[in-house]
Amino acid sequence: MATIPTHHRVVLARAVAARYLSEVARPEYRLTIFLSGAEGRNIPSLLSGMRDGRLRLAGMSAPPDFGVREEFDSVAVWSSEDKTLRKLAAWFEARGFETSGVH
Repeated sequence: MATIPTHHRVVLARAVAARYLSEVARPEYRLTIFLSGAEGRNIPSLLSGMRDGRLRLAGMSAPPDFGVREEFDSVAVWSSEDKTLRKLAAWFEARGFETSGVH
């Protein structure tokens, strides 16, 4: 039984990994909503409720891969659906919140 030289195995492993990632990977978009004072204290719970399906924000339900992380002075949300995050950013900006924009 012949063995494949190490160099060929590495090239083959990279090719298999690249093919797998191109089939499975999806882009991820992020949005940060900056909170200021008392007006933003309920925003993390609103976004968590949207993620859990308990409420709809801006007339939208959350995509299946919607994530929420609360930080000291901001809330970060992410998803593979950029349209939903763009609508969410516009909704928050219309209410006076500052956002990082969808990136």
